Amino acid sequence: MVAFSTRKQILAVLLALALTGALPESAFGQQCGCAAGLCCSMVGYCGTGDPYCGEGCQEGNCTDPAPPVADTVTDAFFNGIIDQAAPDCPGKSFYTRAAFLEALNSYPQFARGSAGHSKREIAAFFAHVTHDTQTCFRLYRIRKYHQNVVKEHVLSTVRLLLYRRANGTSGDYCDENRIEFPCVPGKAYYGRGPLQLSWNYNYGPAEDYVGFNGLNNPDVVASDVLVPFEASLSYWIDFVHYVISKGFGATIRAINGEHDCDGANPDAVTARVNFYRHYCNLLGVTPGDNLRC
Repeated sequence: MVAFSTRKQILAVLLALALTGALPESAFGQQCGCAAGLCCSMVGYCGTGDPYCGEGCQEGNCTDPAPPVADTVTDAFFNGIIDQAAPDCPGKSFYTRAAFLEALNSYPQFARGSAGHSKREIAAFFAHVTHDTQTCFRLYRIRKYHQNVVKEHVLSTVRLLLYRRANGTSGDYCDENRIEFPCVPGKAYYGRGPLQLSWNYNYGPAEDYVGFNGLNNPDVVASDVLVPFEASLSYWIDFVHYVISKGFGATIRAINGEHDCDGANPDAVTARVNFYRHYCNLLGVTPGDNLRC
């Protein structure tokens, strides 16, 4: 996962380029910063007419506007994921459709545009959520790494621990080299939430972007019903939302590129793609091209 802390740097660079006139016109389109009355096309350009406002339209006066997210993420859709969890899975009664929809109030950009674009974004989001939490089946695993992690992933865990030992990191997902986000003794920054917020350098900036003190209280992601969805949606909007039109493969790269893409973990890529295809089918939308990264 790209670090949350890079967001301010990216925005600062874009602002500087815009002020100097050095930012190419297409870059504004890619961020869907179109003027009023214009549409952001499938490939990220601003304009009017069917090439911009038709199929794949991301924002603006799309000719086939997306319905409210609540009309797509119905009780049947959400509970169809939840109901596959085992009765003793801790997240089964924790994650709720109501919390997801309430969290969306802070992220109105999510699943906007044309109906097809909206449904593909919803399918992509829940495909990644499903993959990242599937050890406890679908949406349910609140804590990705718990006491049984060694039993479940012996080889990968050993390799990870060796890497951390060589690079100044600990089993509590504390990167001691990131001194701007000092780890709090006794706190662990393992993956929590639908898209698995991990590492101290991602929990640290969460106070600015989500509104909780991630370094001092990382467990809030597994205890407050809104925070985990807010954290996941914040990351999604910043790093994933604007690559949806490039295909599902681009979303994999935005979320877990170095770990999954370019042949690093083809099985994980296949699993993500299969979940995405399944949800597209449920929502009655074609998955599009470029599904792998």
